[in-house]
Amino acid sequence: MLTAKDGDVVKIDYVLTVEGKVYDTSLADVAVEHEIHQPGREYAPLVFNVGSNEVIRGLNSGIVGMNVGERKDIVVSPVEGYGYYDGTRVQTLPRSMIERSGVDITPGTRLIIRTHKGSMVGIVSELGEDEVTLDFNPDLCDKTLQFKVFLREILG
Repeated sequence: MLTAKDGDVVKIDYVLTVEGKVYDTSLADVAVEHEIHQPGREYAPLVFNVGSNEVIRGLNSGIVGMNVGERKDIVVSPVEGYGYYDGTRVQTLPRSMIERSGVDITPGTRLIIRTHKGSMVGIVSELGEDEVTLDFNPDLCDKTLQFKVFLREILG
């Protein structure tokens, strides 16, 4: 029986539940059933290198030791997931800087901000006459994540 270890490339199906609600999945039928289906999205097994930074730490470590064909519930704390809310990740920018891009902004609008360090996703949390406050904390910070995982295959 093949067992997943660091360095293996694995293929898994998963259902992610947050606060009792299905938040994401690799399975189209589950997405439809829980009314989170996104037209145009390809629902397929997740393929990643175990031990890499391709997925969150808690999911990574939960896969180690699983056998092909095994199902497992993996609970991921905020420390091993998306971390805790960080007030330093909230920034206020001039409204003119955002409006220059031609994007209509309202509270809740998701923006991709490109910087010399790469791209960041921010959500407009406040909209003033001259300023826009953006929150760059991940949506799932402060959350305990519950994964139901099925290890389909170890690719190498």
